[in-house]
Order: sequence, then C-alpha cells, then structure tokens
Amino acid sequence: MTYKFTLILLVFNSFLLIAQPRLEITPDDIEFEDIFHRNKNVLFINTGDDTLRIDSLVYRNYYYFLRFDKPWEYPVFLQPNDTLKMDCILESHVYVPATDTTDTLFIYSNGLKPLEKLKIKIKYYDDDYRMGYLAGQITDGGTPVDSAHLYFFYNNNYIIKSVVTDQNGLYNVSLPPGLYAIAVEKDSYYVSFYNNQYDPFNADLISLQKDSTKTINIQMDKMSFTGNSISGIITDSITLAAVKKGVIVVRTGTHTPNKISSGVNSRILLNGIYTAFIKSDGSYNIQNVIVPGHYFVQAFSDYYMPAYYNFANKSAVFWQQADSIYISGSLSNVNVVMARDSSVGGGRINGTVTVNSQSVNLSDVMVLAKSTDYNLWYNYGFLKDNNEFKLTNLPYGNYKLFAQKIGFNDGESTDLQITQSTKEINGVNIQIIITSAIDEKFLPDEFTLYQNFPNPFNPVTKIRYAIPSNVKRERSNVMLKVYDILGNEVATLVNEEQEPGYYEVEFSTKGGSASGGNALNIASGVYFYRLTSGRFVSTKKMLMIK
Repeated sequence: MTYKFTLILLVFNSFLLIAQPRLEITPDDIEFEDIFHRNKNVLFINTGDDTLRIDSLVYRNYYYFLRFDKPWEYPVFLQPNDTLKMDCILESHVYVPATDTTDTLFIYSNGLKPLEKLKIKIKYYDDDYRMGYLAGQITDGGTPVDSAHLYFFYNNNYIIKSVVTDQNGLYNVSLPPGLYAIAVEKDSYYVSFYNNQYDPFNADLISLQKDSTKTINIQMDKMSFTGNSISGIITDSITLAAVKKGVIVVRTGTHTPNKISSGVNSRILLNGIYTAFIKSDGSYNIQNVIVPGHYFVQAFSDYYMPAYYNFANKSAVFWQQADSIYISGSLSNVNVVMARDSSVGGGRINGTVTVNSQSVNLSDVMVLAKSTDYNLWYNYGFLKDNNEFKLTNLPYGNYKLFAQKIGFNDGESTDLQITQSTKEINGVNIQIIITSAIDEKFLPDEFTLYQNFPNPFNPVTKIRYAIPSNVKRERSNVMLKVYDILGNEVATLVNEEQEPGYYEVEFSTKGGSASGGNALNIASGVYFYRLTSGRFVSTKKMLMIK
C-alpha cells in the first residue's frame, strides 16, 4: 500500500511541474449602460508559465467592433505575464431588439481552460424595433450588372452591411431606420454611389423609415483604360496592423477640366474623384485614373479618423499635412496611416458652413470634431444639401468643429459642449474665411527633410522639407543642395531666407523644372541632397536611373 501511494504522489507532483499557459480575462463580464457608454476595455492576461496561443474569438461581428493594442492575426501568442488590451465597441446598437440584450463572446486557446467566456449585457434597446427595406437593380446602360457588391453607410460614415447582386443585377436588404449612403463596386467598373455620384463627399443620402420599402437603382460606368493606377496599404497608427475595411478617395480638390478625348466617360472625368474599397488585407487599388496629374489620397474607415497620404508616413488628418502625389502610370506603395477615433457616444451637432459669411455652393467639404478636453479628434461628417452637416456619436465633453476643403483655410466653430442635459446642438455655423494669411496652427514644430518622391526617379523628383514656426523671428538662410557620390556639388536648389512652413522643390535632370530646380544631364547613380539652416543639417540619398 505504501508503494502505491508513493507512486501516485510522484505522478501528481510531476503533473504540477508541467509548464502550462493560463488565460485570465478581466473583467469577465461587461455591461453597455447606454448609448454614451459603448466602448468597454477588456484585458487578456497570460498568468501561466508557458506561451499562450489564442486560436479564435467567436462573437456576433455584426454587433461588435473589436480593436486591439497589438497586431491581431490568428493564432495570437502571449508570453507569460504578457497582457493584451481589447476595445469591445457596441457598433450596431441600432440593431438591438428587446429580446436580444444578453450575449457571450467565446475565446478558444491552448490555456488551462481551452474555452473562456466573456459575458455581455446590453442595457438599452429599441422597444419598437422594426426594420426598413431597400431593393433595386444595378445596371450599365440598361444592362444588368451581376455579382456587384453594394455597401450601405449608416449616417454616411459606417459600413453597416453589404450584399451582392444576383444574375439579373437585383438586390434586396433589410436595414435599421436611418440615413444611408449607398455605393456599388465591381471589377472593371468605377465605384458608383447613388444618383450618379462617385465619392462619399457628394453622395446623396437615403432616408429609410421603419417598415418602409424603397427602390434604389444605381447605374455603373465601365472603366476607360488609361494605365494610370495607384495602390497601397492602410494601417493602424498604433499597431501598424492592416485596417481591414473602409474606402479610399483620390481627388484633385477641384473638378478636373474636360481636356481629353470624347471616348472616355465624361461624367467620371468631370467629377475628377475616384473611390475604391479597402480589402480585408488592408490593400486598395484604384485603376484607370483618366487624367494624369497631382492628386490627394485620403482613407476613411469605421472608428478611425480620415487620413491623407504623406511622405512622412504619419497620420495626417488635415490636407495641410498631406502630400499630393503625381499619378501617371502604375504607382504602388502609396500607404496611408490612420489614427483611431473613439466616437462612441450619443451626442449630435448639426449646422451649416458658409464662406466669408455667405451661403455658397460647396462640395468636397468635411467637418471634424476635436475634443478640447483630451486634444483628440472625434468623428467627422460631410457637407450635404444646403451646406448642412451632421456629426453623430459624440461622447460627453467640450468640442471645437473644423470645416475643411482642400485649398481653403479651415473654418472653426465656437466652443461647444455635449452634456447629459444637452445631447444635441443645432444651428452651429462655421465660416471658411478666404484670406492670404498663414494659418499658424498647421506650421511644423521642427526642421524636417523628407525622402524625395519618386525614388528612384527619371527625370524629375520632388524634395519636400519643413521649417519650424519657433524660428519665425530668427530667420536664417535655407540652403538645399545636391551632391554626387564623390561629394561634388551638382545643383543648388534653394539658397534664400524663408518663412516657417512646408516647401517642395523639383529636381529635374532634363528639361525645365517647376520650382527652381536646375535642369541637368547627369549620369545614372546615387546622389545626395542636403538641407542646412543655421545649426540644422540633414542629408538623404536618392537614386537616378536612366
């Protein structure tokens, strides 16, 4: 008997010594109290002594948007004592009926307990929950377009649902009541919005009521082959992980003149704006841009602030922080970094935008809300009929609104406050003032020499640099020179006193240059460009290929 007891004890002790991952979830239950409290933080902690592997999360993805503080691709590994934070956002609160207010998120792992549960309680819902219905046909000059993807933007911002047309180009969908923008895409067609629009800025909104049915037909336009395309990846500014849904808009900021063969689609040409949807891997590809030229590239995604492409590869909310890019031929790696948006409240601000106190017809205008409590950007809206805007989902707090249109100074509102007693503010007017004054809030705060673009190049490349505002009263000479690999001076691009701001210079190796750069016939190879101003010196390398 003693021998058997000792053997059992040894086996039990050996089991205790085996390394074991252990997942702890804190909290293990969450409650969404009301429309102003729809973002709950949950921590995943490996309290074991071996690597934890999270294999999957199972949840109703049409209810929740999950966001992490580290890249999240299955399987996810957590080392012992490592912690991962998750934002669980009740995304589609408009979907919640009274009979469906308890839920469970399941976490499968190799931990001590292979299945962990996060219990969820939704404490507010629609007592009179009913849906509305949209149906229609997608056509190309009267011919049905099958297998086209339709996307439905709730309040013009959030992609709440998508469907695919059948062989007759027909679709039908049930949606919660509200305002919707509707877009459709298919390979070899330009992305089209309802009523002959091509971008979310100018898209007409559809008002859908409970138990109502509306017929919405959309005409698509086949692409005219030009060979001009642009592609890239959209990433999260915190994790650098792919942003997996949303839209990309490429535009000049003004309408493109009709100076091209009548063989191309004139409506697309006059619009001058192109839209593409972000794929599940974070990539986008806009094909067959009709007119070569300089364009701004801007990304939109649920729970992210709109962001422009720039050479610095940083999140750029305002066009003044962006870099236009010349689209001619096939461009790749035009990547955009997006900052997160935490607009998960229930506050609303509505109003109008005027120019120099006059009501004029404006297009491509965006209104952004900035929290003055936290110095964070919270949500955005587009200018619609009668120059009106609507901002939704704002948390309690203090705000300023900014109206932005490419090429214009930004308009700014007075101080505004969303409180428990004032959940909606109406009649806000924002003025865009046209002046020649420098808008100092967009001046750089440090010297920066950016990488030239394109690189490698032939025959022209652009060099951009920034002069900070803290030297405004200590003007010093700015010098930008180009050297060959032996250190011989090739060209002086800039040699003058300059005000604080962002500057761009062309360096051309053949023919005329647009910004003071010297036109030179030089050999292929490596060159260096150097920016000096006072004590600041910065040098970067570029490659010329013939």
